[in-house]
Amino acid sequence: MRLTLLSTLAVGAAMFAASSGTALAAATYCSVAGSPNTAGMKLSDLTFSGNTPTTSADDCYGIVAGNESQTSINGLNLTWGTNWTFLVKDESESGSASTGSFGGISYSLDGFSASTSGNWTLNAGPAGSLPVFVDFIAVLKGTNEHALWFFDDVKIDGSDNGTWQSVFTNNNFKLQDLSHISLYIRNGRDPGDPPVVIDVPEPATLALVGLALFAAGAARRRARSG
Repeated sequence: MRLTLLSTLAVGAAMFAASSGTALAAATYCSVAGSPNTAGMKLSDLTFSGNTPTTSADDCYGIVAGNESQTSINGLNLTWGTNWTFLVKDESESGSASTGSFGGISYSLDGFSASTSGNWTLNAGPAGSLPVFVDFIAVLKGTNEHALWFFDDVKIDGSDNGTWQSVFTNNNFKLQDLSHISLYIRNGRDPGDPPVVIDVPEPATLALVGLALFAAGAARRRARSG
């Protein structure tokens, strides 16, 4: 009886999964050599003109079930690091841009359309504070799933744009329309800046410091014993 009940539940779960959309494979990166993203995502599914000429993403990850948030993005523990801050989400076809701010810079995002592909723009200001270099994650949401594209050390100069392509399909493998596009941001660095150099003491210097500490300790012990 118990086995029959478990079998019935398993069949019911499979039928529910089939009726609610294509079963999701485990989310994977796009950057792993010899191991393509299991959902067929590509770096070129989302492009950005911040680093002229327009380039594809540096990496991507997905597909992930449900909605995203700042907490969930940081909770993924991506190889791209953490400390991501929600910037802006555009989910309106009104033509008016959605706005947000970070690091004293105001941003406006316009790119949503209920279709399977499109263009997006990111404006920033004030002009006197630009350019700035940031890292950002662009998230596309479709049906009950979302996917992430990572851009590393991109230049924001006031008016940038790019393209996007939906990667979400139904049971018949038909592309589904976009629900929204979101950006998560953190500080980046100018690729033209010299690398940060951390001075590491030479072994001889470390040895001298060790000897000095040893001598000081021995002197204190002699003083106590005296």
